Amino acid sequence: MKKGVVLLIILVANIVAGNAQFFVEEITEISYNSHKNSVDGVSHTGPSNFSIGIKPKVGYYLNEHIAMGVNPSFYYSVSKMMISDPDNPDRRIEYKELLPFWQFSVFGRYKLWGFGRYNPLWGTDKVSLLLESSIGLGGAIQKEKTALKTEKKSTSSQFIISVSPTISYDFNKKISLIIQCNFLNLKYQYAKTKQVNDGVSRKISDFRVGLSDKASFFNIGGIYNF
Repeated sequence: MKKGVVLLIILVANIVAGNAQFFVEEITEISYNSHKNSVDGVSHTGPSNFSIGIKPKVGYYLNEHIAMGVNPSFYYSVSKMMISDPDNPDRRIEYKELLPFWQFSVFGRYKLWGFGRYNPLWGTDKVSLLLESSIGLGGAIQKEKTALKTEKKSTSSQFIISVSPTISYDFNKKISLIIQCNFLNLKYQYAKTKQVNDGVSRKISDFRVGLSDKASFFNIGGIYNF
């Protein structure tokens, strides 16, 4: 017990001595797309998709170069389309695929340029270039819904390691803008998916440079420094 208290005091002292600065950060992703087509003057609504991702971060700078923290994330995606009713083929009904997904990561962040000094590359002392790496676990449950019932299709779990460059712009000492450069990502992902109807499991190991299939080129969020 005494050793634990001593270690905690030493840790706090090192943080204070290193001018550690706590911060919170939020990046929210929202996307929507839909398809329509016309045949012989008759308009038909095609599939549509809506998704939202909420990615808060809490961390602190150990010194002016290095930060570390945690990043819980939640995503929710809804895809809609019209299909023929299995019990009445002449009737069209709405079909939805629901995909909630969660992830918990720990991250480290290193300032490559910036540190509050004038930088001739940016022409200002407010811009910093950061390199961030994270390691995390995630899970998802895919469901399908019609007018009559909701059924679970599959469950999945993921292990993810990623490295991405990030740019921050300081409005003042407290508030900063953060821009995540997804098109330069390095990402390794291992995923296991199990189908509910037949119990078949599928494993995927994927290494990717740049964008994933559904990612945007940039994510924009805000930082508040305490």
